[in-house]
Amino acid sequence: MNPPAISIKQLRALQSAVLTGGQTKAAPKPAVWSAVKALERSLGVKLFKKVAPGRRGLTEHGAAVFAQAVKILAQVDFLQAYGELNSDAKEAKAA
Repeated sequence: MNPPAISIKQLRALQSAVLTGGQTKAAPKPAVWSAVKALERSLGVKLFKKVAPGRRGLTEHGAAVFAQAVKILAQVDFLQAYGELNSDAKEAKAA
């Protein structure tokens, strides 16, 4: 059996949803919730639960996934920045 397909986009959507306090009437946008739902389907767990009208909070699974997502996204951001710096260094060396 193949492991679930999880994308960086889904992890960023989870981060966005958490950072906006799980509000459903303000931000995040429907596309964010769509990506979060796709992540839930991939993992087979609910990440959010309703805690008040128009607000959602992380489930126990959601908190665990979010903690790992933050670490993964930090590494992705580092690698992207590293690649950009490396490209700039190569261009400067070539000039």
